[in-house]
Amino acid sequence: INPAQIDEYARSMLAHGQQAPAAAYEDANGRITLIDGHCRLRAAIAAGIERLRVELHPAPKSEAELYLRSRQLNVE
Repeated sequence: INPAQIDEYARSMLAHGQQAPAAAYEDANGRITLIDGHCRLRAAIAAGIERLRVELHPAPKSEAELYLRSRQLNVE
C-alpha cells in the first residue's frame, strides 16, 4: 500500500468522516478479522482516529469462502 495514498485517505477521513464501513468477521476466539477496509484502518491510525466503523459478517466456513468474500467486497 502506497504511504501517500494512506495519507490522502487520512486527510479525507478527517475532513469528511468515514464514508463506508470496513467489513469483518468475529472468529471462534472472539477476535475481529478485517475482510475489507485495511486502507481505511491504516488511514484512521495515521489520522489519530480512535474508532473505525465496521460491519460484522458471518465467519467464513473456509479459506476459499474468505477469499471469495474479500474479492467480492473489493470489486464492489
